[in-house]
Amino acid sequence: MKMMCGSENGGRGKNAGGGGYSSRDFPPEDDCCPICFDDFNFPSKTSCGHWFCSGCILELWRYRPDSKQCKCPICGCLILNLVMQSSILIQPGEEAGNILRDIQLYNNTNLGGFSGLLMKAAGLPLLIRRGLWENMNITMLEYLCNSMHKIGLLLGVVYEVFELQFFPNGGIGIAVWFDLCIYGLVVFLLWDVIWQRWMVVFRRLL
Repeated sequence: MKMMCGSENGGRGKNAGGGGYSSRDFPPEDDCCPICFDDFNFPSKTSCGHWFCSGCILELWRYRPDSKQCKCPICGCLILNLVMQSSILIQPGEEAGNILRDIQLYNNTNLGGFSGLLMKAAGLPLLIRRGLWENMNITMLEYLCNSMHKIGLLLGVVYEVFELQFFPNGGIGIAVWFDLCIYGLVVFLLWDVIWQRWMVVFRRLL
């Protein structure tokens, strides 16, 4: 479905609602982001030539069920890479740096071979942290605790069956240790989520 959110400009070709197919390094002045329908904020161009707010297209990618590349909301083509407007790259500020880092993380999903594997491994902690921060809820915490508890019980059974001797108090000690890890992990995740959301509110108040 095509969305029109700006007037036609004959100098840049066909408008499909998100910046057209211009090869320029900046989005059209008479257009807007086809996702939020607002002025471009930290604009980025997709490999198919459409412009979006960097935050909008990255949020669309984060809410996918997997970490693979997403499709363009306008033409349906697979977005192979994102390119931020060059003038934004020299702007100071934490927000611009975070968006640039997320764009690099997205672009790394298209790399293959050993170098691509290394880049994906390097970006995995950030991807997991962002996913936990944006989707944290009581159900997720309950699922995480139950999963960790079952892993601890399973390791305890394996320890007893194979008569291993490297852990104090045997299989019971392993289960207790995993339970303690659960509590520590939950406390850390809750603290991190509260801190991140407080920082977002604090920045908005400035």
